Amino acid sequence: MAPGYDNNNIHDEHNSPLQPPSMNNTVGYQMERELSNPRQGQPWQNGGNSGYHTPGSPALSHRERDREQQPQDRDRDRSREIERGRDREMEPRRSNERKRSQQGSSRAASGQDCGQIVASKFFPADDGNGGPQYPLCETDYFRRLGLLCFHCSGALRGSYITALDRKYHVDHFTCSLCPTVFGAQDSYYEHDGQVYCHYHYSTQFAQRCNGCKTAILKQFVEIFRNNQNQHWHPECYMIHKFWNVRLTAPQDETIPEPLTGKDDAGARLQVREDEERMEDKVFRIWSVLSTFEESSAACISDMLLHVSNGAYADGVVVAKRFIGHVEYLFRSADNLDAAMTQSEMKGL
Repeated sequence: MAPGYDNNNIHDEHNSPLQPPSMNNTVGYQMERELSNPRQGQPWQNGGNSGYHTPGSPALSHRERDREQQPQDRDRDRSREIERGRDREMEPRRSNERKRSQQGSSRAASGQDCGQIVASKFFPADDGNGGPQYPLCETDYFRRLGLLCFHCSGALRGSYITALDRKYHVDHFTCSLCPTVFGAQDSYYEHDGQVYCHYHYSTQFAQRCNGCKTAILKQFVEIFRNNQNQHWHPECYMIHKFWNVRLTAPQDETIPEPLTGKDDAGARLQVREDEERMEDKVFRIWSVLSTFEESSAACISDMLLHVSNGAYADGVVVAKRFIGHVEYLFRSADNLDAAMTQSEMKGL
């Protein structure tokens, strides 16, 4: 044991002392250090006292230990200050990085075209040039595909109808003036880019035939006469051309007015029935009169041919058939005169 120490003040080198060692007045502080490569028996002086240092001495004095700990404490304090300085320098950088990250995630969660938040549901898309993909909302994605309903601007996910270069949901292809839905086999009518049902087109927009005064819904003939353009059903025009007959008198030129009430099913049915009845009448008049005229002309041609060939017997047979045509003609004229008289019209 080195002079100047009490046995109670010697501690293990791996444990910190609980109290500083006591001082001996007669003998100075004896301080020992562990040398990295001590030499055997080499004297080591400390202050005024001399003696030999034995490697592995048990402890240092309180003052010497404080001298050794102070540089280390200063180094640790300096390291803490440097770390705190670095943290203060890094904090704005970290804040900017967090802001950029939040902005990037916000842009990634927003639709490319609309700018709305689409994080819950979006469709990936790209520009086709190998660039990165970006999100699109459902409406913008289907708009780029040309699959939006013209009526509601909604996405066409399933079956749809194409009409007038537009696309519609099956239940959105309706009349522009009423909720009539057009099925796959239903007819619709177009006027000025709008779609109409039979009733509204017939009563509001359809051209009127100059012969029968009903709506023209199919093919028609247009002629310029009396300084105006006239529109005719083909059959009405041929009847007027060959026999100078119009099926409706000027005083009967009435156009049905569209009803604005909720229940107009009766008016719709009446308009359709009137048009169908007039169409059937015109077709029958045209077909019967044209057939009668062709048959009568054929009889006259055959009679002349047989007489020129000397086949008088065959000519007599054809003449008999022609007389039957004339008989039907006059009988029809009598029936027509009686009907006009009954209707208080001027007779033939």
